Amino acid sequence: YGVFDNLVDGFKEMAKEATVQHVLLPTEKDAVAVYEEIEAQGLASIGRVAQERSECGSSKKTPDAKMSQLRGKPGELVFRKGAMAPQFEKTAFEAPLGVLQKPFQTQFGWHVMVVNGRSGEEDPVSVAEVAATPAPAAPLGKAGNSKGKGKGGKGKGKKGGFGK
Repeated sequence: YGVFDNLVDGFKEMAKEATVQHVLLPTEKDAVAVYEEIEAQGLASIGRVAQERSECGSSKKTPDAKMSQLRGKPGELVFRKGAMAPQFEKTAFEAPLGVLQKPFQTQFGWHVMVVNGRSGEEDPVSVAEVAATPAPAAPLGKAGNSKGKGKGGKGKGKKGGFGK
């Protein structure tokens, strides 16, 4: 492993992106209240809460905005390492995906955040979208019977099932 490899790895690390939704608030008390509200209502509520309460310009984003800077989910930020306040960045790149983070402070105020994605990990998908998507219904018909063989997967036709 040489100097060149170390440089390449460093550039790859710097190029990583995080996609988060957050709410920026002036006080710890406000942040705790927002955290508890989102926790009670579910992650799908973070966009609405950001629109109503956040002091960050990202709270004004909408999916159909004409200006690309305002297009996205309310409270959403997509950024590379080195672009944000250290504690904000640390949370964005270290917190588990899809988990509401307890309030934390930066020089800009108090934040409540959920990390929706990071490059090199699962595709960035809004946790709100996942939370709002109903689970698929079980297919109609006989359970576990993909070849129409009847109960237990035994019967006429090709051999199937486990170990058969």
